[in-house]
Amino acid sequence: MHSLLNLRLVIAGIMVGSMAIVSVVLFDGPLAEYFKPQFGSGLHVFAAQLTDVAKAGPYFAVSIVIAALGYVAGKIQKSRSQAWTEVRRWGFQALMAFLFSGVFVQLLKHLIGRKRPYAVESLSPHEFHLFTANYEFHSMPSGHSQVMFTAATLLWLIWPKGRMVWFATAGLIALTRVITLNHWMSDVLIGAYVGIAVTMITHRAFQRSERFRVREGVLK
Repeated sequence: MHSLLNLRLVIAGIMVGSMAIVSVVLFDGPLAEYFKPQFGSGLHVFAAQLTDVAKAGPYFAVSIVIAALGYVAGKIQKSRSQAWTEVRRWGFQALMAFLFSGVFVQLLKHLIGRKRPYAVESLSPHEFHLFTANYEFHSMPSGHSQVMFTAATLLWLIWPKGRMVWFATAGLIALTRVITLNHWMSDVLIGAYVGIAVTMITHRAFQRSERFRVREGVLK
């Protein structure tokens, strides 16, 4: 089961990586050129407001609250301690998924050093400065996309029937990063993959642990 998951993640990683390369060559520049004249338009204003939904802070806070609620309520309501233990485990798993995927994205940002679209005068998607702490060179991968697809993957594991809603919503919000010229399309693709892959790896790790075992499809 776990080797199959790893194989799927590797295959998906190769596919996403290939799509990102194609995007860098063919689509990143034209998309930025298309959205740049729309600064100040209704679409840009809407995207600039919607994109804040993907800030990581609230997701960390909600995860901590859920884990703490499950722990405290389990202590108080002994008769439902197992149910509250499951809540605590999901909260802690979500916290770890956001933490590990976020740290990995930040490492890649510093390593790759790709310049953000709004900071490139010619809107050329090929400006890189490896090993940099300069925020304007932290375009790849997209952290907002990573957050949204981490959340979507967690919700999919909890409520599989809603997967179309979760991933469509994540994709829409991730697209705002391209519209606002904070990221190139390839940055969004890589960020989304990191969010999904790290969340799945974290989930499998929790499943393998007797102490932190969680059930998939909690909401049928």
